[in-house]
Amino acid sequence: MTKNDEEDEIANKIQSELEPFLSGLRNADVKSREYKLFRAAYTDFRERHERTKEIRNYPMRGLFAKTHAVKDSIQWMFSYLGLVESLGTALADILIMLLAANGIDFHIDRSSKSPRIKHALQ
Repeated sequence: MTKNDEEDEIANKIQSELEPFLSGLRNADVKSREYKLFRAAYTDFRERHERTKEIRNYPMRGLFAKTHAVKDSIQWMFSYLGLVESLGTALADILIMLLAANGIDFHIDRSSKSPRIKHALQ
């Protein structure tokens, strides 16, 4: 199996896993609590996404620069960290919005402090 075949297989798996959530959102009653929650969260997400677009694009310019200077290498590492963090956070935000819009409650266990369980959707 080639790398492209593996990537296609992964993309198909992700699409098949997300499709029920997207269909649930497409078929949702626009007056439902879940739809309104998704709409508000997505609007906020889209606005934040637009404001940070330049910040996310900056690291991509540095990824392809060939350099041997320590300063440039450190700058590249911080740029990479910012890129990974922004994409990872964006993906997590989208997945949480899809779960909430489909009425799926979930919680996060805390390692300390009270209460131990923090509900993401209440």
